[in-house]
Amino acid sequence: RLGKLWTERYFRPISRWCEKQGLAFTGHISPEEDPVVQATCAPGWMQATATMHWPGCDQISSRFGTLSDSHRIMNPKLASSVAHQNWREHVMAEALEVSGEVITLERMRRILDCLSVCGCDRIAIHGQMYSMAGNRKREAPPSIFVQQPYWRFMGDLSQHVARWGRWLGQGKPFRPIALLYPTAAFESRMPGD
Repeated sequence: RLGKLWTERYFRPISRWCEKQGLAFTGHISPEEDPVVQATCAPGWMQATATMHWPGCDQISSRFGTLSDSHRIMNPKLASSVAHQNWREHVMAEALEVSGEVITLERMRRILDCLSVCGCDRIAIHGQMYSMAGNRKREAPPSIFVQQPYWRFMGDLSQHVARWGRWLGQGKPFRPIALLYPTAAFESRMPGD
């Protein structure tokens, strides 16, 4: 019930307002990276995300797309699934935060490529700080901006991401199998209020 209230009283009004303004409603509901945390902290995640014109997710961790963190691939696949079920054109992913200051440009490309395989065609790169003063340096590194030695190559990476975003938009999804993700049943088994 809490998830339904959250969707109807918060997300749906925002979605309607965006439609009236000619805007696409997108974002992500945090924390959604882990199925257990999602059930306890974001009940009704799929229903709330379905109100978005561009369903979105947050993909933190430099280990995304590796076997050691393979459960994290579920997050962008769920956002993609919500988009397909609701005939949405785009899937947004916020990416690269909490990847650490030592992440390489090659690792960034691999993460972004993995997101594209999951169906995310719109990327919001996190953490482009004008200044590293105060808490910004430690907020959710890295700051992918002029302070980094790889900054001069970010235009090339952005072009790479834009290319696959266009390619993803040209095809038609082929989905012969449906996999159910029983969020309501899972949430009902969680302890507490």
